[in-house]
Amino acid sequence: MKRSQLPRAEFDHDPDELIRVVLFCPHPDKAIKMLGVTKSQFEAWQRGIEAVPRSAFAFLVLWGQKTAPSGWGLFSGLRLDDDGDYLRHHAFRHRIRFDDLASLPEYWRLQALAQAQAETIEQIIIERNFYREQCQREAKFGLMLNRIFRA
Repeated sequence: MKRSQLPRAEFDHDPDELIRVVLFCPHPDKAIKMLGVTKSQFEAWQRGIEAVPRSAFAFLVLWGQKTAPSGWGLFSGLRLDDDGDYLRHHAFRHRIRFDDLASLPEYWRLQALAQAQAETIEQIIIERNFYREQCQREAKFGLMLNRIFRA
């Protein structure tokens, strides 16, 4: 009797998902390294010689999705781009590079600085308008005094 050439597992699972994550793993060398298994053991999983452990299956499913699951709160839905360099969320247009995460404190500081600058400009405009009106009032009073003393 010939043995199946497809991956197998000894726990409840979706067979299509098992085949997808084990046979069509995008980077098997990285997966082998991250799982801490040998290449021959991974190939035995692919050929169905050994059953795929539940932990390896769960890891490969999560790693293959590149999307944070719903249990991650506000971070659920975050997705890695195909190259793995950018985080993207369905609610936002922009994507975040990993290097940008290190710069977040600088972004926060710049945002506070921009807010303080906007408030300062608003205060300067209020003061400018006050002094402009004051100068116009004093100029009118000065003209009246000038006419009185010239006469």
